[in-house]
Amino acid sequence: MSMVEDVRQIFQDFLAPELRAISAQVKASGDIAEAQHRMVQTQITALEQKMESLNHETVTRVSALEQKMDSQSRETTTRLDALELKMESLHREMANRVDSLEHRMDTLHRESITKTDALEQKLVARMDQILHDMGVDKRLARLEARDLQ
Repeated sequence: MSMVEDVRQIFQDFLAPELRAISAQVKASGDIAEAQHRMVQTQITALEQKMESLNHETVTRVSALEQKMDSQSRETTTRLDALELKMESLHREMANRVDSLEHRMDTLHRESITKTDALEQKLVARMDQILHDMGVDKRLARLEARDLQ
């Protein structure tokens, strides 16, 4: 055998099986890498779906909260408007009552002045009558006459 054939034989006996083993290992590593890649892709897809589901759920809950807040805001506005109307009504009623009381007090004041004046006139007339009956006016006249003399 020649040297070329010997080298060839060595390659076939030692290196070819090693190369085949290395090739098998590379192929197996590629298969493993491909399987891991598929598994990671599956996990990424599952995470994307879960994120999409969570996003949809969040959007749904936020929309529900917005609707609830809008409803409560409208209800609060309605109640505040009703309270404002009631307060305005009560204010008008109180103003009317105050006006009525002021008018009544003015009337009572005028009546009391009239009655006081009438009582004063009666009192003066009665005092004049008492003084006249007692003869005080005649006695005063006599005293004044004496003082003038």
